[in-house]
Amino acid sequence: MRGRLVTTEALVLARRPHREADRVAAVFTAEFGKVPARFPGVDRPAAKLRSLAEPLVHLDLRMYVRHGAEYTTVAGASLRSAYPGLRGGLEALLRGLGMLELLDRLTPWWQPSPDKLDLTLEALDALQRCALRGSGGGWVYPAYALRLFEAAGYGMRARRVSEENRSLWEALHTAPWAAVGGLPEDGERVGRLEALVATTVEHAAERQLRWMRVREKVRERLRESAAAPGAGR
Repeated sequence: MRGRLVTTEALVLARRPHREADRVAAVFTAEFGKVPARFPGVDRPAAKLRSLAEPLVHLDLRMYVRHGAEYTTVAGASLRSAYPGLRGGLEALLRGLGMLELLDRLTPWWQPSPDKLDLTLEALDALQRCALRGSGGGWVYPAYALRLFEAAGYGMRARRVSEENRSLWEALHTAPWAAVGGLPEDGERVGRLEALVATTVEHAAERQLRWMRVREKVRERLRESAAAPGAGR
């Protein structure tokens, strides 16, 4: 790739400001895995690529890398999807961002893995279908996490589980995404699985998952608002 201008399918995982008007994003590409990409000038008000340099954007990316450069440099992009169905509800949006955080945490730079990109896009599509039906897609996130663990070498499919949970455990690892999205809601069991995912990632990456902390803070504020005098009048 070095020294070439290439076009590749990509998913923006995270971004941060860089210099006066640039952004640097972690993007997961079909051909090269996770790469650091500099979007020059996108924080200027009229920048054409500004809306594409955001997490949860699936795009075709044109980028150039000089030999020895710290970042790839984005030369152009075209949108495939911004997952609008996830952006209308807090639970689905945070779970979508949580998937991106998992992929970011559990994959090294510059290691091609098209299967991981396909897995992530399929899971995001399934989560969006749930959101459009009015569901938070609670089972999709842990199913994605378990399958990503398998792909990243942290697999737990052989873990001992109770007979009561065995069929669910297998479904989360292997069932079609439509079947996972259609599983009956069960907040208690989903919560336990999300906690297991968080513990596994913390051991592997030695950092807590940010999306779950953000969700807990939002929920706490909502509880405080509901308990405030005059709430609901």
